[in-house]
Amino acid sequence: MKIYCEPTLTSSRKEALTELVKRCQEDEPITLSLPEDGCWYLTACEGEQNPKACLILCPAGNNLREVYAFTHPNYRRKGLFSMLYQQALGLIRQEEQTIGENIHLLFLSDEKSPQAQAAYHAMGFRLISSEYVMELHSSSSHRPSLSPDLSRRKPLWKNLSLTREEFEDEEEKSLLFQAYLPAFSCPGKKSGIHRCSSLVKAGSCRLLPYGPQRFYLYHVLIPQDLRGLGLGTALLSALLDTLPENSVLFLQVSSENPAALHLYKKTGFRICRTLSYYS
Repeated sequence: MKIYCEPTLTSSRKEALTELVKRCQEDEPITLSLPEDGCWYLTACEGEQNPKACLILCPAGNNLREVYAFTHPNYRRKGLFSMLYQQALGLIRQEEQTIGENIHLLFLSDEKSPQAQAAYHAMGFRLISSEYVMELHSSSSHRPSLSPDLSRRKPLWKNLSLTREEFEDEEEKSLLFQAYLPAFSCPGKKSGIHRCSSLVKAGSCRLLPYGPQRFYLYHVLIPQDLRGLGLGTALLSALLDTLPENSVLFLQVSSENPAALHLYKKTGFRICRTLSYYS
């Protein structure tokens, strides 16, 4: 068995790994797919184009790497995951020496593979956090609308204005949306609220295009002094009205953040899977 360590995938390697993941999905009801934003792809092959296991390292913020791993059902319990893991640790140590800082690995699981769970536990990994992946179709009938009736019940909503601009962060181009309210319409507490002439910044969020009419939502922020007034729901509803027809919006939220989870459910998002992180 030969191990290949590659920073990018050739078309033939990508096709072979996609078939490997598909075979894993046929064996167990896993929802994880082959990530395309990896910084290292480690593959254990019988022959150059016959992968039996792979481990992918993906950047996940400062000094963090998410780890995806897939092993062909007929080649499990043969030490392939351990081999790839040791190779990955070697790459991480080299990077740590270069940057002079520690890098932490987070192993991703959707809890649908008992064999993967057993392997993590056998290697001494522990569960450190869980997240929900949520999804919403822009045409969904469940999401709120800025209707006149709802605007009367939520008077701040009718004064909300939304700006949109391109934003480049860490070599990725996303869309930055910012919501504003006239200063006169805001409630009494104003400390800490960012003002723009006669306007008060009432919230912001970002969208990352992720395929045709698919968008990843992140960095949803409402100023502390304006929380609890329905502005989070208003911001997301106004955002959805700007998207192309039949767009799909998805996000990840911590299971330990009930306020955000409540907001997204109220806006119409539905949980489509649970992700667990082991370290």
